[in-house]
Amino acid sequence: MGRPSVSVREPRDWLLQTSLPDGQPWMWAARHEQGFLLRYVGLADFTVNPRGTEIVLAHAEAVSSRDTLGHLLLDQALPMVLGLRGIPTLHASTVVTPRGVCGFLGPTGAGKSTLAASFSAAGYPALGDDCLAIKEGRGFFAIPAYPGLRLWTDSAESLSTAWSDAPVVAHYTRKRRILNAPAIKSFPARMKRLAVIYCLAREASNGVPSAVVIEPLRPNEAFLQVLSASFMLDITDRSVLTRNLRFIERLLNAVPVRRLRIPDGFSSLPKVREAILKDLGAADLAASLGER
Repeated sequence: MGRPSVSVREPRDWLLQTSLPDGQPWMWAARHEQGFLLRYVGLADFTVNPRGTEIVLAHAEAVSSRDTLGHLLLDQALPMVLGLRGIPTLHASTVVTPRGVCGFLGPTGAGKSTLAASFSAAGYPALGDDCLAIKEGRGFFAIPAYPGLRLWTDSAESLSTAWSDAPVVAHYTRKRRILNAPAIKSFPARMKRLAVIYCLAREASNGVPSAVVIEPLRPNEAFLQVLSASFMLDITDRSVLTRNLRFIERLLNAVPVRRLRIPDGFSSLPKVREAILKDLGAADLAASLGER
């Protein structure tokens, strides 16, 4: 990131163009003479070499602070590059339970990070925020990311998390990067077995308390959920697509994928956590370990 800006020829065609929920352009990806170009529209351009072994900040707009550039690199570009390197990566938050790692999938605003933070506050370490990198071997294992979560201030306040001194994630958002001493101390240093993936669906209460519902997904639904959460840089490369589709097939044969319907509201977090632990068969074990 310390290099001066480099000249990158404007691509003729884009491999991928994504937008924010409000329709604003977000990340565009293209091939170029040095590998790939990742453009975070109005913020910065990164170039990635063909093997995914080097990422260079090619250009940054004046509005982009160092926090913003660090966020784009750490939380946006790196997950795409992991996929390029052959490491399957999902847009998911993860926590470690006595029965293994739980992954939470869901669209922006579904509450993935808040739910992970709730588990973390109850003594279950968060393994990653919005990025689940997976190692396949004798089973499927979640690779640790970093000991921090990106939370809106109301989420942090609801969890009694000290956020006022936490650094901002980027100049364009009010989210804070929560990185506290207990989280650092308890952060797992090794891969952990992936036990289950939950697809979050928030249910509006309309003034009536709603229950937490965990239900199985049909195989085709589970496949589409995992596929849509996959970080893939070059979606035109047939070999990459084939590799990812076969990986998802193997993953679904080994790791259950369930829908998790959760009430809208921070007050429901304890019962959501309790329902997940019960579903895992970890509730009794958690009690014996001293969870409150």
